[in-house]
Amino acid sequence: ENIKWKKMGKQIEQLKKGFEVEQQEFKVVKKETILWTQYMRLRKPQVPDMSQAGMAQMTQANWKFVETLLKEC
Repeated sequence: ENIKWKKMGKQIEQLKKGFEVEQQEFKVVKKETILWTQYMRLRKPQVPDMSQAGMAQMTQANWKFVETLLKEC
């Protein structure tokens, strides 16, 4: 019977070690996922301002460009 308890104790220790390793791997994967999400957020192109003020500013910039082209011709 003593041998059974020793075997059971070893099995429990192995399970604990395996669990600890899995927990460490999970932390690494979770950290990588967070970093990837942050990277993708930074890489995402910014949506231009399409409000009335933004449209007016864009129209003015386009008009200045057209005027400059016409003067060069």
